[in-house]
Amino acid sequence: MNLLFLVLFAIFYAPGVVLADHWDIAKDCPSPILCLIKGNWYGNGFTVYSVNFYDGCHNNAFEHLRVHCIDWNNLRGHFYFYNQGKRCVKPTSRAVPERWEEVACTW
Repeated sequence: MNLLFLVLFAIFYAPGVVLADHWDIAKDCPSPILCLIKGNWYGNGFTVYSVNFYDGCHNNAFEHLRVHCIDWNNLRGHFYFYNQGKRCVKPTSRAVPERWEEVACTW
């Protein structure tokens, strides 16, 4: 059996291995009333989506995503894919761009 196949199988299909979604967001606020926000959503299938990361909830950014919400005041977000429960994210890096990763939902 091909060694590369075995390595890839162990990485991506081994029990307990979950590749989580994460967001990278760059926020630039040149004034107290104006913020420019750009970012990407990195899916667990190695896909990248450019989505709206402005405060509030947003519908249908891409296929299979029902809604994603971001709460800048509390530095948290959540999202729902079809046929899945609520999934949550919080910033894990304050660098630019900020990295937001999945965490347990407590809100």
